[in-house]
Amino acid sequence: MFRYRDPAVAKRVRILHVYPGFIKETLDGRTDPTLRRSFASRVLDFGNVFDISKQLFFFSSRWHPKHRIIPMLQRTEDLVQIMLEVLSGLPNVTDYYVTWSGLPPVTASAVSFLSTVFQSNLRKLSLSISLENVKNLLTPSFQVQHLEELDLCIYPERVPLKERAAILDDHLAPAINALHKTLRTLTIRSWEPTDLAPLFYAIRRLPALEELHVSIPIEPVHLGDAEGFSRLLVTHSATLRTLHLRASCSGSTSGNFTPDIISFDTWVREAICSVHLPNLTALDISSQHFPLATAEACVRQFGGSIRSLALTGCRRGYANVEDLLDIILVCQAGMRDPDCNPGLQRLRLNVEILSPQLVTLFETKLPRLQRLELINKYLLPNSSSHFPTFSNVEQTTIQIVRCLFILSCLLIYLSFTGQLRHGHANAFFPLVEATIHVRHR
Repeated sequence: MFRYRDPAVAKRVRILHVYPGFIKETLDGRTDPTLRRSFASRVLDFGNVFDISKQLFFFSSRWHPKHRIIPMLQRTEDLVQIMLEVLSGLPNVTDYYVTWSGLPPVTASAVSFLSTVFQSNLRKLSLSISLENVKNLLTPSFQVQHLEELDLCIYPERVPLKERAAILDDHLAPAINALHKTLRTLTIRSWEPTDLAPLFYAIRRLPALEELHVSIPIEPVHLGDAEGFSRLLVTHSATLRTLHLRASCSGSTSGNFTPDIISFDTWVREAICSVHLPNLTALDISSQHFPLATAEACVRQFGGSIRSLALTGCRRGYANVEDLLDIILVCQAGMRDPDCNPGLQRLRLNVEILSPQLVTLFETKLPRLQRLELINKYLLPNSSSHFPTFSNVEQTTIQIVRCLFILSCLLIYLSFTGQLRHGHANAFFPLVEATIHVRHR
Protein backbone atom coordinates (compact mmCIF):
# COMPACT_ATOMS: atom_id res chain seq x y z
CA MET A 1 0.00 0.00 0.00
CA PHE A 2 2.96 2.32 0.42
CA ARG A 3 3.15 2.79 -3.34
CA TYR A 4 -0.31 4.38 -3.19
CA ARG A 5 1.31 7.46 -1.69
CA ASP A 6 2.49 8.25 -5.20
CA PRO A 7 -0.13 10.78 -6.48
CA ALA A 8 0.02 9.25 -9.97
CA VAL A 9 -1.03 5.89 -8.51
CA ALA A 10 -3.39 7.17 -5.82
CA LYS A 11 -5.65 9.04 -8.22
CA ARG A 12 -6.27 5.82 -10.20
CA VAL A 13 -7.70 3.87 -7.25
CA ARG A 14 -11.49 3.53 -7.56
CA ILE A 15 -12.38 0.44 -5.47
CA LEU A 16 -10.90 -0.09 -2.02
CA HIS A 17 -11.24 -3.20 0.18
CA VAL A 18 -9.99 -2.98 3.77
CA TYR A 19 -9.79 -5.88 6.21
CA PRO A 20 -7.09 -5.20 8.81
CA GLY A 21 -6.71 -8.79 9.94
CA PHE A 22 -3.03 -8.23 10.67
CA ILE A 23 -4.05 -6.17 13.71
CA LYS A 24 -5.40 -9.19 15.56
CA GLU A 25 -2.40 -11.29 14.55
CA THR A 26 0.02 -8.62 15.72
CA LEU A 27 -1.70 -8.05 19.05
CA ASP A 28 -2.23 -11.75 19.70
CA GLY A 29 1.40 -12.43 18.88
CA ARG A 30 2.63 -10.48 21.88
CA THR A 31 0.34 -12.27 24.38
CA ASP A 32 0.05 -15.83 23.08
CA PRO A 33 3.11 -17.86 24.17
CA THR A 34 2.81 -20.13 21.11
CA LEU A 35 2.90 -17.12 18.77
CA ARG A 36 5.30 -14.94 20.74
CA ARG A 37 7.99 -13.43 18.58
CA SER A 38 10.34 -10.51 18.87
CA PHE A 39 9.03 -7.03 18.24
CA ALA A 40 11.53 -6.70 15.41
CA SER A 41 9.98 -9.71 13.62
CA ARG A 42 6.52 -8.24 13.92
CA VAL A 43 7.76 -4.94 12.53
CA LEU A 44 9.21 -6.70 9.49
CA ASP A 45 5.95 -8.63 8.91
CA PHE A 46 3.95 -5.46 9.22
CA GLY A 47 6.27 -3.78 6.75
CA ASN A 48 5.79 -6.59 4.24
CA VAL A 49 2.02 -6.12 4.38
CA PHE A 50 2.39 -2.54 3.23
CA ASP A 51 5.29 -3.28 0.89
CA ILE A 52 7.50 -0.69 2.56
CA SER A 53 10.21 -2.90 3.96
CA LYS A 54 12.82 -1.70 1.48
CA GLN A 55 11.98 1.93 1.99
CA LEU A 56 11.84 1.95 5.80
CA PHE A 57 13.37 -1.06 7.45
CA PHE A 58 16.40 -2.49 5.69
CA PHE A 59 19.28 -0.33 6.82
CA SER A 60 22.63 -1.28 8.24
CA SER A 61 22.49 0.81 11.39
CA ARG A 62 21.37 -1.22 14.39
CA TRP A 63 19.89 1.82 16.05
CA HIS A 64 17.97 3.03 13.02
CA PRO A 65 14.62 4.84 13.71
CA LYS A 66 12.84 1.55 12.88
CA HIS A 67 13.33 0.62 16.54
CA ARG A 68 11.34 3.67 17.55
CA ILE A 69 8.37 2.31 15.55
CA ILE A 70 8.26 -0.92 17.53
CA PRO A 71 6.38 0.48 20.57
CA MET A 72 3.68 1.83 18.24
CA LEU A 73 2.55 -1.72 17.42
CA GLN A 74 1.28 -2.35 20.93
CA ARG A 75 -2.06 -0.54 20.45
CA THR A 76 -4.79 -0.96 17.84
CA GLU A 77 -5.24 2.74 17.27
CA ASP A 78 -1.52 3.18 16.51
CA LEU A 79 -1.64 0.48 13.85
CA VAL A 80 -4.68 2.16 12.35
CA GLN A 81 -2.88 5.51 12.30
CA ILE A 82 -0.22 4.09 9.99
CA MET A 83 -2.95 2.99 7.58
CA LEU A 84 -4.60 6.40 7.71
CA GLU A 85 -1.56 8.04 6.21
CA VAL A 86 -2.00 5.88 3.11
CA LEU A 87 -5.82 5.87 2.87
CA SER A 88 -6.15 9.63 3.24
CA GLY A 89 -4.28 10.10 -0.04
CA LEU A 90 -6.86 8.29 -2.22
CA PRO A 91 -9.08 11.10 -3.58
CA ASN A 92 -11.08 9.22 -6.24
CA VAL A 93 -12.39 6.14 -4.44
CA THR A 94 -15.97 5.36 -5.52
CA ASP A 95 -16.52 1.96 -3.82
CA TYR A 96 -15.29 1.41 -0.25
CA TYR A 97 -15.53 -2.01 1.45
CA VAL A 98 -14.68 -2.21 5.15
CA THR A 99 -14.68 -5.42 7.20
CA TRP A 100 -14.13 -5.03 10.93
CA SER A 101 -15.40 -8.09 12.74
CA GLY A 102 -13.59 -10.67 14.80
CA LEU A 103 -10.99 -7.97 15.50
CA PRO A 104 -10.16 -5.85 18.54
CA PRO A 105 -12.82 -3.17 19.17
CA VAL A 106 -12.33 0.17 17.48
CA THR A 107 -11.50 2.86 19.99
CA ALA A 108 -12.76 6.42 19.71
CA SER A 109 -9.35 7.62 18.55
CA ALA A 110 -9.51 5.33 15.52
CA VAL A 111 -12.84 6.55 14.18
CA SER A 112 -11.13 8.45 11.37
CA PHE A 113 -10.13 5.08 9.92
CA LEU A 114 -13.60 4.86 8.38
CA SER A 115 -14.10 8.49 7.42
CA THR A 116 -10.65 9.19 6.00
CA VAL A 117 -11.70 8.18 2.46
CA PHE A 118 -15.11 9.88 2.59
CA GLN A 119 -14.53 12.06 -0.43
CA SER A 120 -17.04 13.63 -2.77
CA ASN A 121 -16.61 10.78 -5.28
CA LEU A 122 -17.69 7.96 -2.94
CA ARG A 123 -20.84 6.26 -4.21
CA LYS A 124 -20.90 2.86 -2.49
CA LEU A 125 -20.04 1.95 1.09
CA SER A 126 -20.04 -1.64 2.33
CA LEU A 127 -19.66 -2.20 6.07
CA SER A 128 -19.25 -5.63 7.65
CA ILE A 129 -18.91 -4.67 11.28
CA SER A 130 -19.78 -5.92 14.74
CA LEU A 131 -22.38 -4.08 16.78
CA GLU A 132 -19.81 -3.10 19.39
CA ASN A 133 -17.94 -1.12 16.71
CA VAL A 134 -21.04 0.66 15.42
CA LYS A 135 -20.98 3.09 18.34
CA ASN A 136 -17.54 4.43 17.45
CA LEU A 137 -17.58 4.07 13.67
CA LEU A 138 -21.06 5.51 13.03
CA THR A 139 -21.00 8.58 15.22
CA PRO A 140 -23.25 11.67 14.82
CA SER A 141 -20.52 13.13 12.61
CA PHE A 142 -20.99 10.31 10.06
CA GLN A 143 -21.92 11.90 6.76
CA VAL A 144 -21.26 11.12 3.11
CA GLN A 145 -22.56 13.75 0.76
CA HIS A 146 -23.25 11.75 -2.40
CA LEU A 147 -23.49 8.14 -1.21
CA GLU A 148 -25.96 6.14 -3.33
CA GLU A 149 -25.49 2.56 -2.08
CA LEU A 150 -25.06 1.28 1.48
CA ASP A 151 -24.41 -2.40 2.23
CA LEU A 152 -24.59 -3.41 5.91
CA CYS A 153 -23.62 -6.79 7.32
CA ILE A 154 -24.08 -6.84 11.10
CA TYR A 155 -22.23 -9.14 13.47
CA PRO A 156 -23.85 -9.17 16.94
CA GLU A 157 -20.84 -11.01 18.42
CA ARG A 158 -20.25 -10.13 22.09
CA VAL A 159 -22.89 -7.42 22.52
CA PRO A 160 -25.48 -8.36 25.21
CA LEU A 161 -29.08 -8.63 24.01
CA LYS A 162 -30.25 -5.76 26.20
CA GLU A 163 -27.74 -3.37 24.59
CA ARG A 164 -28.38 -4.25 20.94
CA ALA A 165 -31.61 -2.30 20.55
CA ALA A 166 -30.00 0.88 21.89
CA ILE A 167 -27.10 0.61 19.43
CA LEU A 168 -29.45 0.06 16.49
CA ASP A 169 -31.76 2.88 17.50
CA ASP A 170 -29.20 5.46 18.64
CA HIS A 171 -26.32 4.89 16.21
CA LEU A 172 -27.06 2.75 13.15
CA ALA A 173 -30.49 4.17 12.25
CA PRO A 174 -29.35 7.83 12.49
CA ALA A 175 -26.39 7.03 10.23
CA ILE A 176 -28.78 5.63 7.61
CA ASN A 177 -31.20 8.53 8.00
CA ALA A 178 -28.37 10.99 7.41
CA LEU A 179 -28.13 9.64 3.83
CA HIS A 180 -31.79 10.35 3.01
CA LYS A 181 -31.06 12.80 0.19
CA THR A 182 -29.01 10.49 -2.04
CA LEU A 183 -29.35 6.86 -0.87
CA ARG A 184 -30.83 4.74 -3.68
CA THR A 185 -29.85 1.18 -2.69
CA LEU A 186 -29.88 -0.30 0.82
CA THR A 187 -28.72 -3.79 1.78
CA ILE A 188 -29.26 -5.20 5.28
CA ARG A 189 -27.82 -8.53 6.41
CA SER A 190 -27.20 -10.15 9.75
CA TRP A 191 -24.47 -12.73 10.35
CA GLU A 192 -26.82 -14.61 12.66
CA PRO A 193 -30.50 -14.37 13.71
CA THR A 194 -30.98 -11.16 15.67
CA ASP A 195 -33.72 -8.68 16.39
CA LEU A 196 -33.36 -5.84 13.89
CA ALA A 197 -36.90 -4.55 14.42
CA PRO A 198 -35.63 -1.50 16.37
CA LEU A 199 -33.56 -0.58 13.32
CA PHE A 200 -36.49 -1.05 10.92
CA TYR A 201 -38.77 1.09 13.09
CA ALA A 202 -36.17 3.85 13.43
CA ILE A 203 -35.37 4.23 9.73
CA ARG A 204 -37.25 7.24 8.46
CA ARG A 205 -38.50 7.65 4.90
CA LEU A 206 -35.65 7.76 2.39
CA PRO A 207 -37.20 9.58 -0.59
CA ALA A 208 -34.53 8.43 -3.07
CA LEU A 209 -34.56 4.75 -2.07
CA GLU A 210 -35.42 2.52 -5.05
CA GLU A 211 -33.74 -0.81 -4.30
CA LEU A 212 -33.88 -2.84 -1.08
CA HIS A 213 -31.92 -6.04 -0.35
CA VAL A 214 -32.72 -8.00 2.81
CA SER A 215 -31.29 -11.36 3.92
CA ILE A 216 -33.55 -13.24 6.34
CA PRO A 217 -31.98 -15.95 8.55
CA ILE A 218 -33.91 -19.21 8.38
CA GLU A 219 -33.38 -19.77 12.09
CA PRO A 220 -35.59 -18.15 14.72
CA VAL A 221 -35.73 -15.27 15.63
CA HIS A 222 -35.02 -14.42 12.00
CA LEU A 223 -34.92 -10.58 12.03
CA GLY A 224 -37.06 -10.03 15.09
CA ASP A 225 -40.61 -8.73 15.04
CA ALA A 226 -42.02 -9.19 11.52
CA GLU A 227 -44.00 -5.97 11.96
CA GLY A 228 -40.72 -4.03 11.94
CA PHE A 229 -39.78 -5.26 8.47
CA SER A 230 -43.35 -4.67 7.32
CA ARG A 231 -43.12 -1.08 8.55
CA LEU A 232 -39.90 -0.57 6.58
CA LEU A 233 -41.60 -1.75 3.37
CA VAL A 234 -44.70 0.35 3.92
CA THR A 235 -42.61 3.45 4.64
CA HIS A 236 -40.93 3.15 1.24
CA SER A 237 -43.82 1.70 -0.76
CA ALA A 238 -44.06 4.79 -2.98
CA THR A 239 -40.43 4.71 -4.12
CA LEU A 240 -39.32 1.06 -4.12
CA ARG A 241 -38.72 -0.32 -7.61
CA THR A 242 -36.67 -3.43 -6.82
CA LEU A 243 -36.93 -5.86 -3.90
CA HIS A 244 -34.39 -8.62 -3.25
CA LEU A 245 -35.18 -11.24 -0.60
CA ARG A 246 -32.75 -13.97 0.40
CA ALA A 247 -32.88 -16.76 2.95
CA SER A 248 -29.57 -17.09 4.77
CA CYS A 249 -28.03 -19.64 7.12
CA SER A 250 -26.41 -18.48 10.32
CA GLY A 251 -22.70 -17.87 10.06
CA SER A 252 -22.28 -18.36 13.80
CA THR A 253 -20.05 -21.18 15.00
CA SER A 254 -21.83 -21.51 18.32
CA GLY A 255 -24.23 -24.15 17.01
CA ASN A 256 -27.17 -22.72 18.92
CA PHE A 257 -29.29 -22.03 15.84
CA THR A 258 -31.53 -24.61 14.19
CA PRO A 259 -33.21 -23.95 10.81
CA ASP A 260 -37.00 -23.79 11.03
CA ILE A 261 -38.71 -23.64 7.64
CA ILE A 262 -42.21 -23.40 9.11
CA SER A 263 -41.21 -20.49 11.33
CA PHE A 264 -39.48 -18.82 8.39
CA ASP A 265 -42.57 -19.18 6.19
CA THR A 266 -44.80 -17.76 8.93
CA TRP A 267 -42.47 -14.82 9.52
CA VAL A 268 -42.31 -13.85 5.84
CA ARG A 269 -46.07 -14.11 5.36
CA GLU A 270 -46.73 -11.96 8.43
CA ALA A 271 -44.25 -9.37 7.22
CA ILE A 272 -45.73 -8.97 3.71
CA CYS A 273 -49.46 -9.64 4.25
CA SER A 274 -50.38 -5.96 4.67
CA VAL A 275 -47.78 -4.48 2.31
CA HIS A 276 -48.61 -3.12 -1.14
CA LEU A 277 -45.83 -1.91 -3.43
CA PRO A 278 -47.62 -0.35 -6.41
CA ASN A 279 -44.44 0.82 -8.14
CA LEU A 280 -42.43 -2.37 -7.74
CA THR A 281 -41.06 -3.53 -11.11
CA ALA A 282 -38.50 -6.20 -10.11
CA LEU A 283 -38.68 -9.01 -7.56
CA ASP A 284 -35.68 -11.24 -6.89
CA ILE A 285 -35.89 -14.19 -4.46
CA SER A 286 -32.81 -16.36 -4.08
CA SER A 287 -31.25 -19.10 -1.94
CA GLN A 288 -32.04 -22.79 -1.86
CA HIS A 289 -33.34 -22.31 1.69
CA PHE A 290 -36.23 -20.13 0.51
CA PRO A 291 -39.24 -22.52 0.35
CA LEU A 292 -41.20 -22.69 -2.90
CA ALA A 293 -44.50 -21.96 -1.15
CA THR A 294 -43.04 -18.90 0.59
CA ALA A 295 -41.67 -17.57 -2.69
CA GLU A 296 -45.06 -18.05 -4.34
CA ALA A 297 -46.69 -16.12 -1.49
CA CYS A 298 -44.33 -13.20 -2.24
CA VAL A 299 -45.16 -13.36 -5.95
CA ARG A 300 -48.85 -13.42 -5.14
CA GLN A 301 -48.44 -10.32 -2.95
CA PHE A 302 -46.22 -8.25 -5.24
CA GLY A 303 -46.73 -9.77 -8.70
CA GLY A 304 -49.31 -7.31 -10.00
CA SER A 305 -46.84 -4.67 -11.18
CA ILE A 306 -43.54 -6.49 -11.67
CA ARG A 307 -41.86 -6.69 -15.06
CA SER A 308 -38.86 -8.73 -13.93
CA LEU A 309 -38.96 -11.85 -11.75
CA ALA A 310 -36.06 -14.02 -10.58
CA LEU A 311 -36.64 -17.13 -8.48
CA THR A 312 -33.43 -19.09 -8.01
CA GLY A 313 -32.26 -21.59 -5.45
CA CYS A 314 -34.83 -24.37 -5.19
CA ARG A 315 -35.47 -26.25 -8.45
CA ARG A 316 -39.00 -26.35 -9.81
CA GLY A 317 -40.67 -29.18 -11.64
CA TYR A 318 -43.02 -28.73 -14.58
CA ALA A 319 -46.10 -28.64 -12.32
CA ASN A 320 -44.48 -26.07 -10.01
CA VAL A 321 -43.63 -23.85 -12.96
CA GLU A 322 -47.18 -24.09 -14.28
CA ASP A 323 -48.60 -23.14 -10.87
CA LEU A 324 -46.22 -20.19 -10.66
CA LEU A 325 -47.20 -18.89 -14.09
CA ASP A 326 -50.87 -19.18 -13.15
CA ILE A 327 -50.22 -17.03 -10.06
CA ILE A 328 -48.52 -14.41 -12.22
CA LEU A 329 -51.44 -14.38 -14.66
CA VAL A 330 -53.96 -13.93 -11.86
CA CYS A 331 -51.93 -11.10 -10.30
CA GLN A 332 -51.57 -9.24 -13.58
CA ALA A 333 -55.08 -9.90 -14.90
CA GLY A 334 -56.34 -6.66 -13.40
CA MET A 335 -54.00 -4.40 -15.37
CA ARG A 336 -56.05 -1.66 -16.99
CA ASP A 337 -53.50 -0.22 -19.39
CA PRO A 338 -51.17 -2.81 -20.99
CA ASP A 339 -49.25 -0.02 -22.72
CA CYS A 340 -48.19 1.51 -19.39
CA ASN A 341 -47.63 -1.84 -17.69
CA PRO A 342 -46.91 -4.54 -20.30
CA GLY A 343 -46.68 -7.31 -17.72
CA LEU A 344 -43.82 -9.70 -17.04
CA GLN A 345 -41.01 -9.26 -19.57
CA ARG A 346 -37.99 -10.85 -17.86
CA LEU A 347 -38.01 -14.20 -16.07
CA ARG A 348 -35.20 -16.14 -14.42
CA LEU A 349 -35.98 -19.57 -12.95
CA ASN A 350 -34.21 -22.60 -11.57
CA VAL A 351 -35.95 -25.65 -13.03
CA GLU A 352 -35.37 -29.37 -12.66
CA ILE A 353 -35.98 -30.42 -16.28
CA LEU A 354 -35.77 -28.34 -19.45
CA SER A 355 -37.92 -29.67 -22.27
CA PRO A 356 -39.67 -28.32 -25.39
CA GLN A 357 -42.98 -28.61 -23.52
CA LEU A 358 -41.67 -26.26 -20.84
CA VAL A 359 -40.63 -23.65 -23.39
CA THR A 360 -44.04 -23.93 -25.03
CA LEU A 361 -45.63 -23.37 -21.63
CA PHE A 362 -43.82 -20.05 -21.28
CA GLU A 363 -44.94 -18.99 -24.75
CA THR A 364 -48.54 -19.86 -23.95
CA LYS A 365 -48.75 -18.38 -20.47
CA LEU A 366 -46.48 -15.35 -20.92
CA PRO A 367 -46.80 -14.14 -24.52
CA ARG A 368 -45.22 -10.76 -23.68
CA LEU A 369 -42.03 -12.29 -22.30
CA GLN A 370 -38.89 -10.78 -23.83
CA ARG A 371 -36.09 -12.43 -21.87
CA LEU A 372 -36.07 -15.94 -20.46
CA GLU A 373 -33.19 -17.36 -18.39
CA LEU A 374 -33.39 -20.95 -17.15
CA ILE A 375 -31.00 -22.72 -14.79
CA ASN A 376 -31.62 -26.43 -15.12
CA LYS A 377 -30.11 -29.77 -14.27
CA TYR A 378 -31.52 -32.04 -17.00
CA LEU A 379 -32.24 -31.67 -20.72
CA LEU A 380 -34.99 -34.06 -21.86
CA PRO A 381 -36.99 -34.33 -25.10
CA ASN A 382 -40.23 -34.61 -23.13
CA SER A 383 -41.31 -33.27 -19.75
CA SER A 384 -42.69 -36.68 -18.79
CA SER A 385 -39.46 -38.52 -19.59
CA HIS A 386 -37.54 -40.24 -16.85
CA PHE A 387 -34.25 -38.83 -15.63
CA PRO A 388 -31.38 -39.92 -17.89
CA THR A 389 -29.37 -42.98 -16.91
CA PHE A 390 -26.77 -43.04 -19.67
CA SER A 391 -24.07 -45.67 -19.56
CA ASN A 392 -21.40 -43.65 -21.28
CA VAL A 393 -20.42 -40.11 -22.18
CA GLU A 394 -21.21 -40.57 -25.90
CA GLN A 395 -24.89 -41.36 -25.28
CA THR A 396 -25.16 -38.42 -22.88
CA THR A 397 -23.68 -36.06 -25.46
CA ILE A 398 -26.01 -37.31 -28.21
CA GLN A 399 -29.07 -36.81 -25.99
CA ILE A 400 -28.02 -33.29 -24.96
CA VAL A 401 -27.30 -32.25 -28.56
CA ARG A 402 -30.66 -33.62 -29.65
CA CYS A 403 -32.50 -31.67 -26.93
CA LEU A 404 -30.61 -28.47 -27.71
CA PHE A 405 -31.44 -28.81 -31.40
CA ILE A 406 -35.14 -29.22 -30.64
CA LEU A 407 -35.12 -26.29 -28.24
CA SER A 408 -33.23 -24.07 -30.68
CA CYS A 409 -35.73 -24.78 -33.45
CA LEU A 410 -38.61 -24.10 -31.06
CA LEU A 411 -37.12 -20.79 -29.86
CA ILE A 412 -36.50 -19.65 -33.44
CA TYR A 413 -40.08 -20.52 -34.33
CA LEU A 414 -41.47 -18.63 -31.34
CA SER A 415 -39.38 -15.57 -32.11
CA PHE A 416 -40.41 -15.66 -35.80
CA THR A 417 -44.13 -16.10 -35.09
CA GLY A 418 -43.90 -13.35 -32.47
CA GLN A 419 -42.55 -10.95 -35.08
CA LEU A 420 -45.34 -11.90 -37.47
CA ARG A 421 -48.03 -11.22 -34.88
CA HIS A 422 -46.39 -8.05 -33.57
CA GLY A 423 -48.56 -5.18 -34.70
CA HIS A 424 -51.95 -6.86 -34.34
CA ALA A 425 -54.47 -5.54 -31.84
CA ASN A 426 -53.64 -8.33 -29.37
CA ALA A 427 -50.02 -8.68 -30.37
CA PHE A 428 -47.32 -9.81 -27.97
CA PHE A 429 -43.67 -8.85 -27.83
CA PRO A 430 -41.37 -11.50 -29.33
CA LEU A 431 -38.91 -13.41 -27.19
CA VAL A 432 -35.67 -11.63 -28.01
CA GLU A 433 -33.28 -13.37 -25.61
CA ALA A 434 -33.14 -16.83 -24.06
CA THR A 435 -30.36 -18.13 -21.82
CA ILE A 436 -29.95 -21.73 -20.70
CA HIS A 437 -27.61 -22.79 -17.88
CA VAL A 438 -27.09 -26.55 -17.55
CA ARG A 439 -25.81 -27.59 -14.11
CA HIS A 440 -25.58 -31.37 -14.07
CA ARG A 441 -24.95 -31.64 -10.31
